[in-house]
Amino acid sequence: MASNAGDLHGTPIRRRQALVLTASGLAVTILPACVASQPAASAQPTTGPGGTATSQTSSTPIGVGTLGSTPAASSGASAQPKTGGTLRFGTAADIANLGFGSISFEVLQGLYDPVLAYDDKLQPVPSLAESWELSTDFTQIKLNLRQGVQFHTGRELTSDDIAYNLERTKDPTRSYTIQSVGLAKAWTSQTPDKYTVILSSDKPRIGVFDFLTQLWIADKETLQGPDAANKAVGTGPFTLVEWIQGDHASFARNTNYWRSGRPYLDGYQVAITKDPQAMMVRLEAGALDFVNYPQTSDALRLTGDAKYQVLPAFDLGFIYAIWINLAAPPFDKKEVRQAMNYALDRQRFVDTTLGGLVGPPRDLPWPPHSPAAEPAKNAIYTFDLDKASSLLESAGVSNFTAELNYVTAGPIQEFTQLAQIYQGDLAKIGVNVNIQPMDNGTWSDTAVKAAYKGMAIGMPSGFGGQDATSGLQTGAFGAANAFSNFKDDTYTQLVQSAGSETDASKRQQLYSQINDIILDQSFTMPVSSFLAVSVATARVHGVTRTRTGVGGPILTDAWME
Repeated sequence: MASNAGDLHGTPIRRRQALVLTASGLAVTILPACVASQPAASAQPTTGPGGTATSQTSSTPIGVGTLGSTPAASSGASAQPKTGGTLRFGTAADIANLGFGSISFEVLQGLYDPVLAYDDKLQPVPSLAESWELSTDFTQIKLNLRQGVQFHTGRELTSDDIAYNLERTKDPTRSYTIQSVGLAKAWTSQTPDKYTVILSSDKPRIGVFDFLTQLWIADKETLQGPDAANKAVGTGPFTLVEWIQGDHASFARNTNYWRSGRPYLDGYQVAITKDPQAMMVRLEAGALDFVNYPQTSDALRLTGDAKYQVLPAFDLGFIYAIWINLAAPPFDKKEVRQAMNYALDRQRFVDTTLGGLVGPPRDLPWPPHSPAAEPAKNAIYTFDLDKASSLLESAGVSNFTAELNYVTAGPIQEFTQLAQIYQGDLAKIGVNVNIQPMDNGTWSDTAVKAAYKGMAIGMPSGFGGQDATSGLQTGAFGAANAFSNFKDDTYTQLVQSAGSETDASKRQQLYSQINDIILDQSFTMPVSSFLAVSVATARVHGVTRTRTGVGGPILTDAWME
């Protein structure tokens, strides 16, 4: 098909697809308002050849809300983007390496583009693929790549790059985010020509767009080279200039970027400040323009200050959760795991640590807009130490010691406070918890191999997509590869069936059965929606966040006064 696809967030875009899964109320939950975002134009589908549908739509980026901002501190719709300026970006997490699977991908994702993107209505829109044709049975999708897209080295993007990145994503030691591993394993690829990729599956895959919007493309020549851990090359709006581990990384505008007029910024400079309090001191001293994942207490402190914008977002498909290693006795007993669930004071964590910014706590991982959400089942494990103690007694278990791990990157304060709250409550029923934080590299290796000695705190993702099972493939809830060592044939079969069921009502019934197993087996315990918070000065506009996958800040449309 000859495509006249326009700019990703600009003029109307033509695309082919057999079916777009529909859902209502899918806008990102923002407090209290959505900025830098406008409603997408309604699609007008018409019948196309070969049983496909051709739709025309306009997409816009996902907005980031402001909490307590004055008009001077908000990104008002009347403000006109300006070109130029270098954004001084603060992070409290070190960049372990520049490998494409780095846990620091939130900082690095400005170097890359995904194959497709979601708009703010959770509908797929073009990115590196300018159009696509999806079979009516969801077993094959033909991707027509945008021609003339260049990697930062000047080499043109081809279908071979898509195929290579697909295969690489199947390796859990190389991929980020982890749930994309299971999604990638469902597909094989063919490259009939330079600009065409055909992905095929042995069964219908409802989560095809959930996967393609998380498939960020890196230069295979760089990844296969001897300096893959120290170089980062994509097709994205920014190029890597310099990286000094433990200190800073700098990025410059990609002058050959395929989106005309983007990015607005000349670049961004990442200042690595391992102490989040010191990072905030730098922001308030005027040395930084934007900080990602400050301590929530600091974000709340700046609420209402006209010099800053507090930008909280939640229900992006991420959650705080604690998962349990079933290979570490006594956690092999279901009653013990259920006791751990009753001993978890979710409400206290939401109220005290997160300032009540993420909505109610939850026992299931789904945001309200998910097709798997079941509000009636979302508060089964109310905090009850007497119930927890009774379950331990019935299991014949008492006075044991367990380890609790979490990574020393990202929302460290939140992980730490959740661990301390949990540790204190478990001590009241005879469970001694040793809190053991881990550096990025150790954490990744331990989690993927399910080698930790008891429990772990993390932020599983992938629960906000069109298919609820996208977050259940690998990781904390993994059916194919579980961080918890949980193995259950019924659970695996239900996840596989739901991911290939094209009938929405039947799929919802399968989701409900999956929810019952998650609650009953208590191998992973959701806590609440993840709080993706950042703070910017009033000069900063246009920062957005991805709808699924990484959920990190996108600077493509960012600009500064």
